[in-house]
Amino acid sequence: MAILAKVGVLSTEQDLVAGAAASENQIVDYAVVGSGPADLWWVIETETVHDGNGGTSSTYTFSLRVATSTALTTYKEVLSVVITGALDKRLLTAGKQIVAANVGTMLIQAIKDFRTEQSLADTDDVYIGIMSTLADGNGDANISINASLMPGKPRTEDSAITVNSNVSVPGFASAGS
Repeated sequence: MAILAKVGVLSTEQDLVAGAAASENQIVDYAVVGSGPADLWWVIETETVHDGNGGTSSTYTFSLRVATSTALTTYKEVLSVVITGALDKRLLTAGKQIVAANVGTMLIQAIKDFRTEQSLADTDDVYIGIMSTLADGNGDANISINASLMPGKPRTEDSAITVNSNVSVPGFASAGS
């Protein structure tokens, strides 16, 4: 486990099994508050898909938290994503994004509110990380993920955005018409 003084990778090929697990790395709050960027993207993508036995009632919860320790147990939740059932495309395809959200403003406010709520001194560190909680339903919920907090919009799938219109391209009339 590493504590990062700048935004970056929270997990690389982190294997998740039933239960709760904190991200491999956490980021210290001063990397974000003050001089840090306000446009931050929280991104999680599937590294290794489950083995096909995930079941229809398994639950996957990914929670971005600010906390007083790297265990992420005394915390304030910034944002979470819950997926029920292992047949969700985000879990079935390696490299598919589970979440890609701009959380910069929310994160900064959550850190400030958390410091006040916990009566933390300016010298106390606040850690930013992800708590992943998997609950086996009628199958095995295991997957592995890559996760980061990054100062730029993540890549998107090629051709993900298409425009369909029932209006054709206008033709030009000839000079004699």
